Amino acid sequence: VFSNVVPFGSWLAYYYDNTSLKGLPKKSKVIAPTGQFGKLSEDNGTGSPASGIPVDNFSAKYTTAKRITAGNYILRTKADDGVRVYLDGKLILDRWNEGAHAGEAIQMSVWDRNDVPANEKDIHLIEVQYREASATSSVDVFLEPYEDAISTSTTWIAEFFPNEQYSGNPIVMGGNNGYSLITSLNYNWAQESPHPSIPVDNFSARFTRKINIAETGTYVFEANADDGVRVTVDGQTLIDSLASTSDRLRKNAIYLQKGSYSVVVEYKEILRNAWINLEHKKISDNKIYYQFNGDVHYNWGIGQPNSDLPADNFTGLFESSRQFAKGDYFIQSFADDGVRVKVDDQTIIDRLTSFSTKIDRALWLNAPAGTHSITTEYQEISNNAGVFTDVVPFGSWLAYYYDNKTLNGLPKAAKVISSANKLTENFGTASPAQGIPADQFSAKYSTAKRLPAGSYIIRTSSDDGVRVSVDGNLVVDRWSSGVQNQESIQVQINDKDGSNVHWIDVEYFEETGPAEVNVEILPYIGPIKTYNSTNYNYTFNEMVDKQMAYGSPKSDGAGLIPAERFEVEYYANPTNFSKDTVSYLQFLKLSDSAGLNVNEINTKILANKGTLTREGQAFVDAGKLYSINEVYLIAHALHETGNGSSTLASGMSQWKTCSDGKIVKDSSGNPVITDIAPEKVYNMYGIGAYDANPNDCGAQFAYSQGWFNPSAAIKGGAQFVSVNYIQVGQNTLYKMKWNPAKPATHQYATHVSWALSQTKRIDNIYKLLDNYSMSFDEPKFLEQPPASELLNLYPSGVIGVTTEAVNFRSEPIIDSSTLISTIPKGTKLQLIGYASGWYQVKVGDKEGWLYATYVDPLNLLQISVSGTLHVRQGPGTTYEVAGDLYNGYYVSGFLDSNNQLIKDDATKKWYKINYKGSEAWIHSDYAIEK
Repeated sequence: VFSNVVPFGSWLAYYYDNTSLKGLPKKSKVIAPTGQFGKLSEDNGTGSPASGIPVDNFSAKYTTAKRITAGNYILRTKADDGVRVYLDGKLILDRWNEGAHAGEAIQMSVWDRNDVPANEKDIHLIEVQYREASATSSVDVFLEPYEDAISTSTTWIAEFFPNEQYSGNPIVMGGNNGYSLITSLNYNWAQESPHPSIPVDNFSARFTRKINIAETGTYVFEANADDGVRVTVDGQTLIDSLASTSDRLRKNAIYLQKGSYSVVVEYKEILRNAWINLEHKKISDNKIYYQFNGDVHYNWGIGQPNSDLPADNFTGLFESSRQFAKGDYFIQSFADDGVRVKVDDQTIIDRLTSFSTKIDRALWLNAPAGTHSITTEYQEISNNAGVFTDVVPFGSWLAYYYDNKTLNGLPKAAKVISSANKLTENFGTASPAQGIPADQFSAKYSTAKRLPAGSYIIRTSSDDGVRVSVDGNLVVDRWSSGVQNQESIQVQINDKDGSNVHWIDVEYFEETGPAEVNVEILPYIGPIKTYNSTNYNYTFNEMVDKQMAYGSPKSDGAGLIPAERFEVEYYANPTNFSKDTVSYLQFLKLSDSAGLNVNEINTKILANKGTLTREGQAFVDAGKLYSINEVYLIAHALHETGNGSSTLASGMSQWKTCSDGKIVKDSSGNPVITDIAPEKVYNMYGIGAYDANPNDCGAQFAYSQGWFNPSAAIKGGAQFVSVNYIQVGQNTLYKMKWNPAKPATHQYATHVSWALSQTKRIDNIYKLLDNYSMSFDEPKFLEQPPASELLNLYPSGVIGVTTEAVNFRSEPIIDSSTLISTIPKGTKLQLIGYASGWYQVKVGDKEGWLYATYVDPLNLLQISVSGTLHVRQGPGTTYEVAGDLYNGYYVSGFLDSNNQLIKDDATKKWYKINYKGSEAWIHSDYAIEK
């Protein structure tokens, strides 16, 4: 029998001569509590705890009753060997294994008892069970109020939970009265566990400590963790990042007065590696604006970042830690007022001065791959406040957006646009960024690039205005409103101070409607041309013979004037058209797409071209669908439709029914009318538009094909040309006109210069392009003659006069691109020569071409003689011979005041002519007035 009366707090000890507390104890005693918390402490060394108890393989039970105020406590134990602790009969700690332990602790809550009288509710029974296996024997157990564990700033107290929810009784380490102190929070468990009772993954921890702030100021708290972390200072959340993230480092700053503060760090480990580190340091004596990571894009205007700071005379610190790929970068800041930027603590921008809206730049070349710190120090002095800092890879674009059209002040928003080469932004009718209107805004884009010295093409398209500068030099200046205005210019870029790094700046403004800007800089390579030829096994004369006999060649575009043989010989002879001339484009292979840009077609080529306006997509689609060069399609359509304004291009609702080129008539002989109003048909290539009835027959053909809108006519006509010509081997303009494989058959047009007339427009379109490829196929005939001149040159002094107002052209081709001006009726001009229905003339000091129908020669004489004609020094055969003329030669006669040819007064049979710069005479029987 054992009976003891024990004071509250003292420990009643029972000892057993076995390790399992079996049977009655062999001995008992009362052990006085020790220390502030009434600790149970017994250290037997290698001896026995009491007589009759062995030095090894025994057990003991220690019991006490004490008043414990409800609250949070830390149960601390240290035993060699096993120990178990119960509170009011409930097992709290169970570590019943062998071995000496440095000490364990768990956090627990003590609640008042409810089933006892009120004066006993805070009385609790604590039982400690202990077992000794061998060697030394000791046991320490005490209950410490949680607040006491963190009452000083010498150590952290750590609580580890075997789950991610911070639930249950945690394992505790550290604290003021811990068996080991945690003087700094710096753990790296890698892929291990912090404690045997805690899993390797999916656990949580809480670290608490008092810190003493010796000096008032702004302090940065830096937490580096894998995975989540939350930091609070006196209950104020400073870092809140408990979710798993690739951003291991987190920072934030707080302004603290001198004094003591409670810091709580909550940590969560989810998977794989586990570590946690926390440090703090003072960064300023004053309150400052602080940010870690995130964009440095701020425009506070005349305000302040927050209510804790003044509108003027404040500072800001923006820190970031980021992964960077190896490469070249540029760093740009835009601040009002001062700014300093550091990379890995190396200052690269240093301008902590008062300055209104100034951009500062620096290069960060050959940056090594890895984590780098970027720090921006900002100083606001007065008036407006704002700061922007960005680190941008070479080739990407830094964009600033303004809420005005003039790039005035600091931007309201900014972003980095990733791009290898081209700047492309298409906002439609929306806003480009928060705080920016959909209209009446502007933007500035900047990039740095490595560009080897040489020639480059800068292409821009925008809605509305755009300017481009290279190394501060303005190269594109189109600062005006306009839908999809485009520019393409060639610039020379040279190395600067031996460096191939260059700055490209683009300024843009949006007026109203859709907003879009595109800028591209490309090395100028120039066109790549491939020349091929096809040999035909018959003579050139045989080819011309067939054309004259069966091809119905015409000298005019209306198909009314039969061509002479010399005209066919000239236009059908490939030798007459040399490489690298516009005329050589008739040998361009048309079976490949040119790869044109739709916007470029619409703005540069088809703007204000009637029904062809903004039909660029139809031409591009047609080129892809039917394997046909869209440059040719556009040139062909512009030529056939008179720049989209012809009757067939404008659309026809009513026409005379046509069949095989003839108008169909009813029994009374009247034309049969087809009327589809209000619908219209369109024909963009003149397909089926027979010369005798082009509009009626062209409309009839379009109707049969279902071409009820311009797009359908463009695509349908392209299909017709591709199927009937390109795909059957007639894949050049020359082949379409002359069909050398089967001459005088299946020819697209009768006009002898049809192929040549297409080349000017094709050339004009290609001039808008910079880098492209061309493949040519030139025909070769047997006994092909050398190059010849189509133009019949006249001698000097030949005068003509216009019979009607007539268009003066740069080339003998009817096209808007050849028009110089319109010459009024009755204008005198010099005739230089004649070619295929055209006069080459000189008007003032400018040479050009006039259609021969509208010009009368006044003094042109052609010699008609079987042998030679003597030129006399006077009007008669008695005068000496001045020289000889031959059949077909041209001479100019002298005119009187009435523009009549001068003849001799006596016989009126002799013309006064200009012969080798002198006056001479020829008999009128041998001269024809032209």
